[in-house]
Amino acid sequence: MVLSAAVGTASLHCASGSSSLFRDGTRLVLIIFLICSSLWAATGFVATLIDPTAASGCQAAVAIASGFDQLARIMLEEFLFWSMNSNVRASFGILFPQAVIVLRFILGGIFVGVQRPQFKPVCVGTTLVIALGVAVLAADAFIVLMLCIRASSVGIFRDVSERTADRDRSKALIVVTLSLAVWIAVRGLP
Repeated sequence: MVLSAAVGTASLHCASGSSSLFRDGTRLVLIIFLICSSLWAATGFVATLIDPTAASGCQAAVAIASGFDQLARIMLEEFLFWSMNSNVRASFGILFPQAVIVLRFILGGIFVGVQRPQFKPVCVGTTLVIALGVAVLAADAFIVLMLCIRASSVGIFRDVSERTADRDRSKALIVVTLSLAVWIAVRGLP
C-alpha cells in the first residue's frame, strides 16, 4: 500500500511538471521520502518471499528495509519542519529541532545496525536491544511534539480556525503530522 501511494503521488506530481520536484529543499526532501518509503515497502514485500533457510538473505532484506524505514521517517519529519518554517532567521527555535533530527538520524543508523532476522513464518526484523528501539520511538514522539509546538507557534492551527488564505495548506500539514504520529504509534517497536 505504501509503494502504491508513493508511486501514485510521484506520478501525479510528475504529470504536472517534474521540473518542479527539484526546485527547492522542501520538495526534494518530500521526493526522498517517497523514494525511501517505496523502497522500504518493496524490500519488505520481497522479504516475505525469502526461503526460511536463507538467513543471510533475510538479514540483508531486514537491514535494507529497516534503513529505508528510518530514512523515510526522518525525511517526513524534516519535510514537515521545513514546511512549517515560515521563513524565519536561524535561531534556537530553528537550530534545536534540526539538531534533534540529526541526532535522530544517528540513532536510526544505530537502530538499523542492531536489527536481526527472524522467521515468523516469513522473514521479519527484530531488535536485539529493546532499549534502543524505545529510544527511537521516544525520539520520534518528541519530534512530533516539537512539530505540534512549531505548528502552533507559526500559526498553522490559527490559519485553520480563522479560515485564512493558507487554510488548505495548514490543514494538509496538520493531517500529515497526525499521520506521522499514527505511523509511529502503529509501527512501534519492530
